[in-house]
Amino acid sequence: MTSPPPIDTIFDVNNPDVPSEVLDHLIEIYRVKLHLQPLQLFNIAELRDTLNSAPRYLLYSFLALTVRYSAHDFFSDNRSKAVELYGSSAQQEVAILASQGIPKLEIVQALCLLVLVDVAACKPGRAWMSIGTMSRLEALRKLSQSSFYESSPVEASLRCHWTVALLEQTFMPQERSRIYDDDEHRYPASAHRPPSLPPTNDGECPPDLFSDDASEDLGVTAYYINVIEMWGHLSSYMHQVRIGKAETAWLPGSMHYILCAELYKHETKLPHSHLLRNVHFTKRMATELQDQREYWIPWLLMQVVTHAITAILHHPFIHLVAMRDRSSGLQARSFLQQTVDQALFNSAWVFKLLRLCEELRFEVCDPLVGQLVAVVATIPWLFQRAIDPKVAEKAKGDLEWCKGFLERLSSTWPHIMQKLELLQSLDSTADNSSQPPAGKGISIVFHPALFWALVDPKISQMTPLYGESSSRPQDAIIRISTHYIHPLTETQLDLVLEIRSRARHIDTVDRVAYRLTSVSTGHLGAVYQTIAYLHLIIMDQTSKIVIIGAGLFGLTTAKQLALEGHQNITVLDRHMPPVPDGSSSDISRVIRFDYADTDYCSLAYEAYCKWSQDPKYNGIFYQTDYVIAGSRSTPEKSWTDKTIAQLDKRQLPYTRLADAADTKRRFPILTGELAQPNFEGYLNKSGGWADANKAIKQLRDECLGLGISFIAGRAGTVVGFDSDAQGVIKAVKTLEGTPVRGDHFILAAGAWSSGIVPTYNSTLSTAQALGFLHLTDDEMVKYKNIPIYMNYATGWFNFPPHEDTKMLKFAVHGWGYTRAPSKGDNNSVESNISVPPPISRERKNFVPADAEERLQAGLREMLPELADRALTRVALCWYTDTPTGDFIMDYHPDYKNLFVGGGGSGHAFKFLPVLGECMASAWKKKLPSQLAEKWRFHTEYEHREDTFLGDGSRGGPERRELSAAEKAKLNGGEKSKL
Repeated sequence: MTSPPPIDTIFDVNNPDVPSEVLDHLIEIYRVKLHLQPLQLFNIAELRDTLNSAPRYLLYSFLALTVRYSAHDFFSDNRSKAVELYGSSAQQEVAILASQGIPKLEIVQALCLLVLVDVAACKPGRAWMSIGTMSRLEALRKLSQSSFYESSPVEASLRCHWTVALLEQTFMPQERSRIYDDDEHRYPASAHRPPSLPPTNDGECPPDLFSDDASEDLGVTAYYINVIEMWGHLSSYMHQVRIGKAETAWLPGSMHYILCAELYKHETKLPHSHLLRNVHFTKRMATELQDQREYWIPWLLMQVVTHAITAILHHPFIHLVAMRDRSSGLQARSFLQQTVDQALFNSAWVFKLLRLCEELRFEVCDPLVGQLVAVVATIPWLFQRAIDPKVAEKAKGDLEWCKGFLERLSSTWPHIMQKLELLQSLDSTADNSSQPPAGKGISIVFHPALFWALVDPKISQMTPLYGESSSRPQDAIIRISTHYIHPLTETQLDLVLEIRSRARHIDTVDRVAYRLTSVSTGHLGAVYQTIAYLHLIIMDQTSKIVIIGAGLFGLTTAKQLALEGHQNITVLDRHMPPVPDGSSSDISRVIRFDYADTDYCSLAYEAYCKWSQDPKYNGIFYQTDYVIAGSRSTPEKSWTDKTIAQLDKRQLPYTRLADAADTKRRFPILTGELAQPNFEGYLNKSGGWADANKAIKQLRDECLGLGISFIAGRAGTVVGFDSDAQGVIKAVKTLEGTPVRGDHFILAAGAWSSGIVPTYNSTLSTAQALGFLHLTDDEMVKYKNIPIYMNYATGWFNFPPHEDTKMLKFAVHGWGYTRAPSKGDNNSVESNISVPPPISRERKNFVPADAEERLQAGLREMLPELADRALTRVALCWYTDTPTGDFIMDYHPDYKNLFVGGGGSGHAFKFLPVLGECMASAWKKKLPSQLAEKWRFHTEYEHREDTFLGDGSRGGPERRELSAAEKAKLNGGEKSKL
């Protein structure tokens, strides 16, 4: 969600109108937190126009709901006053109109918003009454179709109609009205299903998983509404169970039987094109999910609610405790086995889907999801004490995650905190549990009233043990077991276990295939195919992964793969990170999302949000004003024009700068001429810089904490590969002479990669100039708040002063310098035209003379009073340039098990929070097709000249080769301890 830009005015109770930019900010809050979760009321693309033309009571209802979640400077310390003003004003006006029975669309829409205003304010009684009023008025509106319903836009009416239904099902499902029973096939329009991704053989689902499709697709919104209706039926059934009026579950005609049939009907109607395996939710990039929320929110809620309904319907408490008296003892054993299996399976899917959302930074805020998670969490609460250690361990992990999820959701919906307190009260009964002899399960003593307070709630019930006697609640005992019928044990299972135990000792998939095919299968062929499939999954987690390079690409990849379960990862480099002369090591790196390319703009903004919002980057990331300027030389669209177009497309904040004088009015500290002649530029306040060394150290420590191994020094300096005739690498060769063996190899050595493998002219190692000026204490204060200033025409840019080193750093993002290989470089290839010095413990205090002139010229343009001062230090930073400035994340054409990640082209560091996910997805061939194409390893450049044209952000003189004298200074000059 875009951070709100500051404005000059603040909220005034005597003039409560909000400025246009504040309204845009609140619309974004609505889009992320409330749209489709559960409010279907508005078309987001038209919402601004809708609000501008809406009656005041509808606008104020919208403001009362959204301002609560705003941190905009406009409301400052008056947010509570603003919420109260908007809410009370809307409530009074809507109450009068509704009491007159005026069935206008806008009145029902306002009531929908005000229900959530009351829920968020923990006013359940008033919310309950608003729901009743809203439902009756909607019923009247529907009955008055000839005069009202048809006069409103059909789509808006449908959205409002079903929002009323969703709010009823969410907050008072047992009291739902019957005005929806004849609405089949009349649903709001659904977003189109996102384009399919290329098929992959990644083992995420069985290769023979059945797939078919229905003849009709009503749209994902229709199927989501359908399962919400089922939740209302389930709630009514739970209430019947609670008061003792439910039939034996497995009897034909029972409500349990009917609900199962409804679930089967839903499965029958739902087109397979909307199933997880076909929409590829887990393989989508976070930015892609955000751009297509209109599809993914109802899709995700449909999946979560469906699994939650099934899990609750088969809850062990219902069938082992609540229904026991009506069955003359326990239910049928095979039925109980089915309920346990269904409860465990479907509850696991609820948690898996929501955890995936967290990993993909896809925010889920629907209050019904909080209610469902709280109920479903009682399943792992029971099974955390199961005899089966695997079941118990997983249940404990799921329960802890549920508590964290509910706590996070309660910041949006405070009443969810009561669900968490009930769950914690249940958890406190763990001390009362006792364990009888093995084989009879675990007996748990608990209070059923706590369970029912979660499963059969009402919006007005906001305290634990509500509606119960003031005396101590009656205890119940439940005996938990995962087996109610004798499990089938076959000798094939022993073979599976044997293979599982061998997995860690097998080096390659080829050996797996050999061992399997050497066993006489006979009539067990299908079983062995299953075993082979299982074994490949096991190997994927236990294979040894060797990562060459402990910089940005290498460390982020290592961390992500470890988080995804890979257990045997080793990182090699010449030095422990931060590697002193690596491109990701230094005191500062620019963090921005200004890109002319749509993919990088989206990814960079996602990364910026992590930098600026994740507490772990406090003290590493610093928010700073960022000025991009240049001297326009042609009437054609400049890099700035294209970048601004991307910012406008995403409604990201920036401010155009009229000229150099305008810039200096905003920043009087800038005393130079600034990008002359024909100045053009803009200011972005949503940017900054990161302390690169601190970020890399943090990343290194995270890797160590995940059990990742490091080899540094001569034994970690890779000079080539030991591979067979088929191009399969068996080990890396090191300067020490000790090979490092592995199954998978990832080359992420930056500019040094060109000395290890042929690059086919797809990368070029170039050196870029850095300058450092030591400031006095007075100067540190004077220049403390200078902006980052970049002149894209010259490539020069700067950073604010660095507090720890008291250095003012500046650099040139230009075409750079090349260094042809020399005899002492230990290169394993001779085809690459430029490589950095092979081993350097520290950066050399050297740049070519013309580079130093450019560094000082940039200072003269920005801060001329410092331009004639001798630079304290200089150094060269080695880029890995690609022809178009795009990254490389692909397998090397010469080796079957060598993946190459890099091509940072001087702009990769800002992507640190999201880069590992991209690398891991590319390694597993799960990238979206457009990124897979963009980041592929190009071999077609091999014999082309003038290949490296960049992305339009480079400036200054043409690239040139370092002279022999310059190379000698670079190899043996004075060291620069940066």
